[in-house]
Amino acid sequence: PKFAAYFYESQIAPSVRPVLRVASYWTLGDRSEGGNDPLTVFSNCDEIAVYVGGSLHGRFTPDRAQYPNLPHPPFTVTGLHMLLTWGGAFEDLHVIGFRDGTQVIEQKIASDGLPTALTLQADDAELKADGADMTRLVFKIVDKFGNRLPYTQSVVTFEIEGPGELIGENPFALMGGQAAIYVKAGHTPGIITVRASTSRLPTAEVTINTK
Repeated sequence: PKFAAYFYESQIAPSVRPVLRVASYWTLGDRSEGGNDPLTVFSNCDEIAVYVGGSLHGRFTPDRAQYPNLPHPPFTVTGLHMLLTWGGAFEDLHVIGFRDGTQVIEQKIASDGLPTALTLQADDAELKADGADMTRLVFKIVDKFGNRLPYTQSVVTFEIEGPGELIGENPFALMGGQAAIYVKAGHTPGIITVRASTSRLPTAEVTINTK
């Protein structure tokens, strides 16, 4: 989703679930002027702690001065430009969210942007064996913390075993780090296994029962 979607998500009541979304891919090319300062964090927490490379950068509260009419204003993290020096290391980001002084959620983003894994997930673990029931398979290329890498491009190839059929491009030219295909159940109950593979990353696999 776009970062604007994270803003709306952050307005959920904390009693429903905690939300913490960094509005950045934490790469030096995210902005035309370079850097990530200031950094916006969408959250329904009442305080966040920001770590860069394992060191505490600071603790921040909601930016009510800039967003006075919101139940859960975004956080504005400043001073990050002080950490970016010519030739210096660009470190991983770690943001922790607190409610009433207790840690309730966290997010980590790798600084190197290197693909670490190909993930594959089905919306449904079970389908009807009626020859028509389908489910979506979402596949992503992620960093070491499981974050989607939006600047990644790759070719993903799928294999299927069992009483089912793949619906979608195969091979799939992946752009933006995330896409989806569908799998349709056959008329025979059983187990469908789908494998996704791309160069230089381990194969991902998902199984779906049909009844």
